[in-house]
Amino acid sequence: MFIRDGIAPSPHMLDVVGTPPHRVLLTEAGPEAWLVTRYSDCKAVLADRRFLGTGAAPVPGAPDLRPLLFRSPGWPGGPSGPELRKLIAPRFTPARIADVPVRGIVSELLDDIASSGGPADLCAAYTFPLPARVICALLGLRTDDLVSLARWSADIVTPPFLIAPEVAEASWEAIFSYFARELGTSDEVRVGLAISLFVAGHETTTSQLGYGIVALLQAPDQADLVRASDEVATTAVEEIMRYFPINADGVPRLASEDVAVGGVVVPAGSTVIVGGPAAAFDPAHFPDPLRFDVTRDGAPHLSFGHGAHFCVGAALARTQLRIALPELLRRFPDLRLEQDKLRIRQNLAGGLEELLVTW
Repeated sequence: MFIRDGIAPSPHMLDVVGTPPHRVLLTEAGPEAWLVTRYSDCKAVLADRRFLGTGAAPVPGAPDLRPLLFRSPGWPGGPSGPELRKLIAPRFTPARIADVPVRGIVSELLDDIASSGGPADLCAAYTFPLPARVICALLGLRTDDLVSLARWSADIVTPPFLIAPEVAEASWEAIFSYFARELGTSDEVRVGLAISLFVAGHETTTSQLGYGIVALLQAPDQADLVRASDEVATTAVEEIMRYFPINADGVPRLASEDVAVGGVVVPAGSTVIVGGPAAAFDPAHFPDPLRFDVTRDGAPHLSFGHGAHFCVGAALARTQLRIALPELLRRFPDLRLEQDKLRIRQNLAGGLEELLVTW
């Protein structure tokens, strides 16, 4: 719904910024859902427990819009989410994150890029392998089949109205078998939870890192600020997360009862799409929202969610971006784009198909 053609927000997204909740068709033939786009409305829905998470079973009569991963009993956004989040929280403490050699992985990847002599595809050489290797290190997984894991994970988080069912099901079977072998168990909850952590741990960070690199290369003055200051690099990460929100199709929620949102009553059983990508450009909360500003301060973005479903891996993602962006810019001060047209991946996290650069 909000997937970009390039770095700029889509015209369709900007058309709905600041609008009251209203009905939309998710495809030309349906199904129908309620779209929420104002920052305050999006935040309210995410915090309201009457709106069920993406892992919850559909209300009777409502279409099942969940990607396959979200139907797994191991998905932390489901009915068992609170218990599962307690299980995984110890893996994402500051101490555990500090044990992951993020700087070492960044340095190795940059060395490989430098030795290639350029040009390079940073998607293949940097934005994907960094978060994939980091989450594998956190989970104790091998990293010798990352390409297959990336393909399977992309398929199982794609909404069912954007992918052939047989393709998504084949990818689910493949990634489940892989993790079952790695973990030595076929327990659906344990395997599903590990898959969830891997997917969430690399898909979104890959997307944000790629977008951030493009934005900085297209704004040399902003890149200079990030290159020169770790403090600015920290605020730049938050601006990148705002300007390139995760969940390109919005976050689906299910109304368990009639709920008033933004002056409109959403009936029980309705699917609600939380349009975080539109909320990120709400001028009521983000002055001059179309301006990319790495020193921006103010309202927090909603890219990591809000309330009970706030992303447990937010600190890990921020750590990677905060290190990876300035280190890339410092290692390659003459880095520049080598492509005119950006191709965007058609899945929930969005992101770039390739990022060609030279120096």
